[in-house]
Amino acid sequence: MQKQDELIEGPARQAVQTFLAHPANATLVAHLERTLALSARAIEDAYIRYSLDSMSSGNDIYDDAGIHIAMWIEYQTAGSLHVRRQQVVLDELRRARPQRIADIGFGAPTRYLRDYVLAEPAVSAQLFDKYPAALEVGRSLMQFWGDPPSGKVGFALHDMDNDAPPPGFDCYLMLDAVEHSAHPDRYLAEAVAGAADGALFLFHMPIGPLIVSHTIAWSSRGDAVAWLRAGGLEVGRTEFIQPNPEVDHFARHGVALEDLFVVARKPA
Repeated sequence: MQKQDELIEGPARQAVQTFLAHPANATLVAHLERTLALSARAIEDAYIRYSLDSMSSGNDIYDDAGIHIAMWIEYQTAGSLHVRRQQVVLDELRRARPQRIADIGFGAPTRYLRDYVLAEPAVSAQLFDKYPAALEVGRSLMQFWGDPPSGKVGFALHDMDNDAPPPGFDCYLMLDAVEHSAHPDRYLAEAVAGAADGALFLFHMPIGPLIVSHTIAWSSRGDAVAWLRAGGLEVGRTEFIQPNPEVDHFARHGVALEDLFVVARKPA
């Protein structure tokens, strides 16, 4: 384990130090430090912790603003699987044109927020997460980008273990989310039942063995698709998105998880 950690920590530390020191990021880093009361060193330490521990920790690792910044920094990494993950979501939103988006367990803002929600006058999004730290980081980034009009982008605490899914939206994003719920079968069924007729559902689903922070595992594409259909969804296209071990630090842990993007809908 120690040798494996060394293989991850060196490249991860170099990546986060490069990001934090890049002149183009200076204003952003200063803003995050000021609004979240975190030093650049604290952000670096959180990034290393996330790189080393995210595959073996419980969900309590996310009760930390530094971890959510680390997630967002990962999302910016050129050549990573996060680039493709964000692109397929953005492409599908632009194709389907939903107006009211619920992003469940969002973790950190992703590209669709700037390139679809903020770019389209009639579109709004509500971002939900269990941990106040996620909301703090999300609001800080929104403030940096320029506060949107009232009602355009909202943030709300939401515990999938205990809370009913927010009803009435015409799009639900569950991007590495529902598997963290204590009762994923119930949560999916209730989300579908409460969604608008014909609502779009987009998923990133981990295919492979069960890890500590998840309560459900899908062994194959067919297994995942069958689970979604049992929850009341019509499943459209799917795409496996592979990590790049050169920049996706988690891929060096040796855990054989694959990312499956799924487009689905509630029947109209």
